[in-house]
Amino acid sequence: TIVATLPISRMDLPWWRERFEAKQVELREKHPRLIFLGDSITQNWERRGPPDWADDAPVWQRFYGDRDAVNLGFIGDTTASLIWRIRNGELDGISPKVVVVLIGANNLGRLHWSAEDTVAGIDTINSEVHRRLPRTKVVLLGVLPSDRTAWATETTVAINHTLAARYAHDGFVTFLDVGRVFMRD
Repeated sequence: TIVATLPISRMDLPWWRERFEAKQVELREKHPRLIFLGDSITQNWERRGPPDWADDAPVWQRFYGDRDAVNLGFIGDTTASLIWRIRNGELDGISPKVVVVLIGANNLGRLHWSAEDTVAGIDTINSEVHRRLPRTKVVLLGVLPSDRTAWATETTVAINHTLAARYAHDGFVTFLDVGRVFMRD
């Protein structure tokens, strides 16, 4: 059994449970056309400074405010946490045109899940989205680079290489590796 593909709840964390419940209400009220699924990188688009560098909400509002977008990023989430959210109602009763998925970085933190396991978790997410939202397109973003460890860097490259090959000719998922934009030199 690959843990990265199993639904793991974080409902024991009060802030996480409150966010999950609030997002369920937002989804029912908004009828979104655009969904962002992810971890802190996604959730942080809701941040309001100070300081100025932490004021991301105006950027979100500028680019996605008039697109009926909902931010479903949760700090610390792994593929397993996102699978739990999807299987517990996060995509129920909606029909967005596009779902943007950015997940996997936390699989490489304390957990040290392998590239193969992380890819399996991402594949499970894509399958769950497709099953629930068969007319919705998925934009899958590659795991972003980080300076954590050499192992994390190598594993990120391996994950993105595998995902690029796997989704090169997929009619449902479009894979984009935007990591080079964040690289030095």
